[in-house]
Amino acid sequence: MNTHDIRQKQYELSVNSGMNQRYHQFKTTRWAMWDRGFRILVGLFAVAGAILTSITAAVPESSWIPVSIVIAALAAFLAVVLNVLPFADWERDHLDLFRRWADLREEVDALLFDIDGATNDDMPERLKRIECKGTRIDALEPAPDETFLKKCYKDEMDSRKPDRSNCESDEVVAATC
Repeated sequence: MNTHDIRQKQYELSVNSGMNQRYHQFKTTRWAMWDRGFRILVGLFAVAGAILTSITAAVPESSWIPVSIVIAALAAFLAVVLNVLPFADWERDHLDLFRRWADLREEVDALLFDIDGATNDDMPERLKRIECKGTRIDALEPAPDETFLKKCYKDEMDSRKPDRSNCESDEVVAATC
């Protein structure tokens, strides 16, 4: 494996790790919001149901009786949904995968090259170990949302484009940017 091959493999692993970090960071946030949202709704409907129950208990012929029944039914339904759909588990799973990809990316990006561009003798072996680690993480992945994964890949690639706004001329671009 020559220097070019090693650099290419390092780049590919880094991009793959970055793409997966973006994907799982979004999914973690998404499931956290769903979990918290359902918890808030259950709490709000439970409090509203308790208040309406008190009102209807104090005034048995109140027009609030149908409303209190609907609110109590909604609170019970939301509580069941919260307990059946494992939002917190999905959040935790994606957070774990995000952390694994972040660790892998850190390891990939830490590969150092000699000043003259030649690789260390142990570089191919280190790269193979890292690649195997990536394969193990990939095996833990649930089926992805392909459209969103492609967006994460595009975002990762866009983030790697050099910033040429400070370049004054084409010569400077070729030399420094």
